[in-house]
Amino acid sequence: MKSSMMLKVIGFLFVLSISFYLFAQWQLKANLDQLIIDSGKDIEISYDSARVTLVGTALIRGSSLYIPALNIQIAVDEVEFGASSIIDLLFGSDSSGKYSIPEQLTLRLKNANLPLSTTLVSMIKSVEQPSHLSALEASGCGQKTHIGIDEYLAMGYQSVNVSGEFTFEKSAEVGDIISKISGSAHLDITDMTRFNYQFELSNILNDFSDFSQFELMPTLDYFAMDITDLGYNFRKNTYCAEQEKTTIALYTDNHIKLVGDALKSAKLNMSDDIKRTYRELLQPGSTVHFSISPQAGFSFDSLFHYNEQELREVLGLELKVNNFDLPTIFDGWQLNKFDKVVVLSPKEIAKKNRIKRYKYYLKPLVNANRYISKQVKIVKPNGVVLEGRLDAVNKESIRLLISYQQGTSEGEIDKDQIDSFYVYQ
Repeated sequence: MKSSMMLKVIGFLFVLSISFYLFAQWQLKANLDQLIIDSGKDIEISYDSARVTLVGTALIRGSSLYIPALNIQIAVDEVEFGASSIIDLLFGSDSSGKYSIPEQLTLRLKNANLPLSTTLVSMIKSVEQPSHLSALEASGCGQKTHIGIDEYLAMGYQSVNVSGEFTFEKSAEVGDIISKISGSAHLDITDMTRFNYQFELSNILNDFSDFSQFELMPTLDYFAMDITDLGYNFRKNTYCAEQEKTTIALYTDNHIKLVGDALKSAKLNMSDDIKRTYRELLQPGSTVHFSISPQAGFSFDSLFHYNEQELREVLGLELKVNNFDLPTIFDGWQLNKFDKVVVLSPKEIAKKNRIKRYKYYLKPLVNANRYISKQVKIVKPNGVVLEGRLDAVNKESIRLLISYQQGTSEGEIDKDQIDSFYVYQ
């Protein structure tokens, strides 16, 4: 009798589980279909398949987002959402319409691909604003004055392909305030860069249905970022070396020098250690670690008032390149000095470094006395050419000091024996 009852209970729970699982599948597809309807004609959303997995995540395959007016399309192989429970995942808000942050949230993207179409490139160009950083990055890169979308295309980037994962979880909350949220993110941009993030926020407003309440800003307790080069450095170094018609090694040397010169214009002097570290940073596969743990009461509004050492202390700043601690970057560093950095254009650099090219210029013989001690060339009526340093001039003749392998000799030449007179300048 007891075993029969137990089997019935197990059977009931099994049917209930299957029913709930099927309902979850239906609810997920209903949510996606409603999203497609709500997006209207401005955005076209489609997907090949969607299901709730056995571990309680929503897995969507073959999704696409298309904006007809801009001719922009994003295709994603897989999108996976996860929350602390299937209820949070599928319903996400309470009956009052308040959208609360779930206990846990996971978002995973696999191969989100955005082609750099002509329309998108034109849009980017219309809003692209050259900055000091993009100008510094372009230093020594041929005639380029900044690195922007045109340069990325020339480096071979025809699309942006992203894979990554974002997770966070929240701790206890009091009323509408969450005491802490911890999270991490991993982002791979194919053939370009990998980003890893970690963060901790406190005092976060739990209801984000009304953005006007965002006057209560969360507190950043910790933030860390690790950057790994996945191919950008090689592409950029190769591209700029080709623009300069030189080798990658010579381009790198010149780039570092020009960056140092530009920073020096704002009295930001790079030490030799930093120049060596910067050189390592430019190499393929380089890594950068950046983390901060701001002191209590620190305000980012006061960022411009600190020098580098003070900033490192109040931010709890840690900087590493290729796993080695980064020493003091600049002598006399202060963030507001970057506004005073002067990055010379390639034409200005060429003018500044221009090597004067000397050659012989035809001059009137009557003015020969102006060119005493200059290198001159004499052509006689019979075609004989004499070159040497002009030593003396009188009414009837000029005297040249002519150099030979054996030494120097003097030559007196009558003016009536000179057909043309040239000065090297």
